[in-house]
Amino acid sequence: MSIVWPSTLPTTLQVGSTETPIDRFVENAVDVGSPKRRLRFSGGPMGEIAGTLTLTQDQMNTFDTFFETTLAGGSLPFQWIRPSTGATVYMRFLSKKPTRKTLTPTLYQVPFAVRFDPS
Repeated sequence: MSIVWPSTLPTTLQVGSTETPIDRFVENAVDVGSPKRRLRFSGGPMGEIAGTLTLTQDQMNTFDTFFETTLAGGSLPFQWIRPSTGATVYMRFLSKKPTRKTLTPTLYQVPFAVRFDPS
């Protein structure tokens, strides 16, 4: 069973988010002629997305439970809506639990980075 991003959390990142693709090929030098290229992998999209969510207190509690319990501390992949295309993709958090910035006593900003997971 796939883990799905909670419907009560936003899928829209704040302006300034980035999506960074990675090279899909490796290149090897040869004695004569142009370097040889081959695909590194043959799956779907690969790369990373970095951005920030603005969350209410209830959403922050949902995010904490999702990250710590459902994703086993961020170690498991989950289904998410890709911001640039609206397609459903599998993602995985890149690092430990994202930090949070308190904007007001009940409003938070959470910057985080995820990578495409070929699950």
